Amino acid sequence: MKSHPSGQVKPLDDYDFMTMRGNINNFVLQATNELRDYKEVWTNRAQAHIRLGKYQEAIGDCDWAQRCDENYVKAYVLEGKAYMGLKQFDKAIASYRKALKADKSKGALISGK
Repeated sequence: MKSHPSGQVKPLDDYDFMTMRGNINNFVLQATNELRDYKEVWTNRAQAHIRLGKYQEAIGDCDWAQRCDENYVKAYVLEGKAYMGLKQFDKAIASYRKALKADKSKGALISGK
């Protein structure tokens, strides 16, 4: 988080990007550091990786989402889908079981119904 000229503290935005004067690497590092604790970002990226067939990358993103919230069902469901894509069915089943353990009321989401 940085201070904006207005004095408000806010996440990196267009102002920050423009003031970095082309140092894109610093911007990427700062943005990554700010986003690392947002489970939704990790699971959205995992979902994109799954659609691209990048299952191992998706599993890594699901792991990060689980670190943010160990009861986040979506992270386990997507992890299961990624393992299915890799044809690692035992690991997929284990992920789906973790999802059910985290929240039994999400059974329809987990079963795909």
